[in-house]
Amino acid sequence: MRVAGRVELTYRDDLTAERLLASVSVDNEGYVRTWRQGPTLIAEAEAESPGALRHTLEDLLACLSAAEDADSVADEDTTAE
Repeated sequence: MRVAGRVELTYRDDLTAERLLASVSVDNEGYVRTWRQGPTLIAEAEAESPGALRHTLEDLLACLSAAEDADSVADEDTTAE
């Protein structure tokens, strides 16, 4: 059985979505297909089982969460100057 999943995350602007896409794209190769449409980051994955798909998407979301945290810290640094 093959299963598929799709995640769409909309950010405040195109630039933020592009930065986050760049942050996760390297690690996703072969596992998750990611692209951006305007401020929305889209990710699609397929796996042999629901558990494998869940693991892939959990990993993606964890990486995105870390990238979002880093991006917000960098954004705070630039606005503080």
